[in-house]
Amino acid sequence: MEIKKAIKRIAALAGGAIMAGATLAGAFAALENLPHPFVTEDGVFDAYVVVGTATWNTEMVPNPAGLAQDVAVAIDVATAFGQKATTAAETGGAETVTGGVQIKVPGDDFNYGEDIHDIDDIYSDGDLNILADGKYVESKGNTRNNVEYSQKLTFSDGSGQLVFQKNTETDDEKTDSYLYFPDGTQLFTYKVTFTGGVDYDATSATTIKNDFDGTTITLLGQKYTISSASGAPGTDFKLELLSGEVEATQGEYTTQTYTLGDKTYEVEVLIVSDDTATVKFKINGETTDALGEGDTYTLSDGTEVGVREVLPNEGSEAAGADQVTFYLGAQKLTLEDGKEVKVNDEEIDGWTTQVTFSGSSGELDSVSITATPDDNIFLEAGDKLVDPIFGAWEIYFSGIEKSTEEIKITTSGDDGTLKVNNLNGAELSIPMYLSDDSGGTVTFGDEVVSTVKITQGGQAFTTAGTAGHMLIKDGDSCTGGSAVTECEDLKLLVVGSGGEARIFEIKDIDTTNNKIDLKDLTTGKTWEDLDYTDGAASNLALDIGTIQLTIDEAGKSVTATDINLYSANAAFKTSGSGVITLSLTDLDTGADEDYAATVSLADDNSHTLTTVKVYDDDRSITANDTSDGTNGELKIAKDTSLTWHPEEKDSDTYWALDATDVGSKAGVNEYYGVLFKYDNEDKDDWTAYYPEEQAYAKVYLSETGKLTTTTTSGAVNVNYIDVTTGVSRVDTDFDTAVPDKPVILVGGPAVNKLVYNLAEEGKTQGVADYAENTALIQYIEDAFGTNDALIIAGHMAKDTQKAGKVVAGYVLNGQFSDLMQGNKVVFDTETMAKVE
Repeated sequence: MEIKKAIKRIAALAGGAIMAGATLAGAFAALENLPHPFVTEDGVFDAYVVVGTATWNTEMVPNPAGLAQDVAVAIDVATAFGQKATTAAETGGAETVTGGVQIKVPGDDFNYGEDIHDIDDIYSDGDLNILADGKYVESKGNTRNNVEYSQKLTFSDGSGQLVFQKNTETDDEKTDSYLYFPDGTQLFTYKVTFTGGVDYDATSATTIKNDFDGTTITLLGQKYTISSASGAPGTDFKLELLSGEVEATQGEYTTQTYTLGDKTYEVEVLIVSDDTATVKFKINGETTDALGEGDTYTLSDGTEVGVREVLPNEGSEAAGADQVTFYLGAQKLTLEDGKEVKVNDEEIDGWTTQVTFSGSSGELDSVSITATPDDNIFLEAGDKLVDPIFGAWEIYFSGIEKSTEEIKITTSGDDGTLKVNNLNGAELSIPMYLSDDSGGTVTFGDEVVSTVKITQGGQAFTTAGTAGHMLIKDGDSCTGGSAVTECEDLKLLVVGSGGEARIFEIKDIDTTNNKIDLKDLTTGKTWEDLDYTDGAASNLALDIGTIQLTIDEAGKSVTATDINLYSANAAFKTSGSGVITLSLTDLDTGADEDYAATVSLADDNSHTLTTVKVYDDDRSITANDTSDGTNGELKIAKDTSLTWHPEEKDSDTYWALDATDVGSKAGVNEYYGVLFKYDNEDKDDWTAYYPEEQAYAKVYLSETGKLTTTTTSGAVNVNYIDVTTGVSRVDTDFDTAVPDKPVILVGGPAVNKLVYNLAEEGKTQGVADYAENTALIQYIEDAFGTNDALIIAGHMAKDTQKAGKVVAGYVLNGQFSDLMQGNKVVFDTETMAKVE
């Protein structure tokens, strides 16, 4: 089915787990594309299921049994659509990481803007076993040593940073969250410190070599044998060390077989030279060069062979008398003061390294090794960075820990909407409107009628229109042209003392009895016959708190004197921990002022994370506007204080991370982790992905190969419907208003008033067109304004029931696909064949 192209199905949801969201436009305006657009591309069921009552039809006696059957159809259909409502993508489940230490300390997570150094810059044996303290014991040459040493791994400031930006090292330049290691910035220092120092005889090159030659030391969990030493610390000191996965001692003229990984190696010692103290091997048929102590050779399969010690026996040439100790899978490490590290006689590709020895002639106190990447490194979630020198440890970026809510602003023509879930999780939809008053002014609310003047944010609007009233908040007012009752239908943004926001509507002002009726448009609850005192600030008790309105009959005005009980400027809390403030911003210093509707987003500690302005694109977003005063369309201006990146190279979708430091560390920018998405081409779509708590990275340091990850099966994110509003309706709910969402209409024009209205407009068939034993399924695009309708109806209730089974069967598993084609089907409910 085409549905598969439109929605990613992940898991079926119970009927009560229907999510709230926005519908798609008419790209799916055909029966075969169901459940779209009633289930959106984001996996959201966003529609009403409306059952007819027939009480309005004076020519019909309602049949309780038939109406009950329609209700049963509505339940079946709603359940089918609800089971197809899913999130657009699986959360991926929870990843468990073991075998490493997470880079975080109590009270200090790894937040955006921070790097590894900011969290914990030094790691030792308490973090990784390979950093365990050791003891250097030797009795070679002219000195004796039995000294303890410690190992520390220190990360540098500025590298290993959690960023949200484009990856400049890939062709598509994808923007994402990365653990970022910039080129030219030192990543780490590895330091070995000897307590009291290591003594050696510095008399000559020979005495230096003899004191170190053949001694062993364990570095980062790997045992190394020192094969050469020379110079003095701080000047030209140099050590050569050998290690390997397989260490063996074998005699001349003998052959042995060894296993390295999953491969076997047959090693024949061809000759051990008494004169030059060198050895030649034949390994799996390949003959090496003559190798002395400390030399390495690379086999054709890339395996390194290293010679630790050659033991010629000049007294005998018998097989096995001369011996050699060697490594398979060898690593030769060359450390020279002030120079690059060499591994198997090669500098490390892609990295700049430096070795520093400290001490004095005859005493070695410490050795430090630094590493700096030559190119930018971007680790995305699931990537690792392995220690480039020893290969002993790795950094793993597991991803971002966060649970987000969406805050969305959209515009179309001269209308705009801010959608967010309020503190209690109910969807709050706040309209914005491009006013004709003064030109270029954008305000909060719907279009206003011509006889009413709204004062909002100190600016008066007298826009001519046909329906609705603007949204007002604390300090705003409405003035009627001839009577205060003209301010009926006014919408109020009311915020409770805890920060919960709702939108109320004045349904009726009774000036004879000084009574007022209010309806909570967010929950659907109503208050009737609330007392007010004419001309005075009247306290009106609502479940969100006591608000004050001044209704002045003489002045013909309604003033909101105290309706925002949370804080000034209409601030309210979102379902996460965000705080939104609504205001008007004057964009022009001239006499013909232009205003933008401004939405500010802050965290719960009053850090402003972004400010978004919705403005008229025919008027200037900056001061000193010189346009002709005509109105254009609502557009969204992105916050220029943020750094925006295209989603991929040449993409019109741009992303940004909040840019306000919300941390308390001096010199460290620590961000909350809000991500913003913006349509940079049309400038009509803006979304904030706001974490319920500050987002942080899950980054681990572990020994190479010791870290394991397991992921539980992912859960589907579900936004449960608000039980106070639900998805079910009856037709009489729309006596005075049109549906504000797409609708699934159950019942024909004889019982369902919305279907009757569509028939009167010629958009569907009338009562006389329903033949016996037939049913209709019809998709009508833009049936009510821009909201679509799906009609499920029959000649009798039994026929409507058959139509409901067809729709439910098709939505759930693709049944009846022969019927569900085009925009309309009429079929025989006994034969299930198309009539037209």
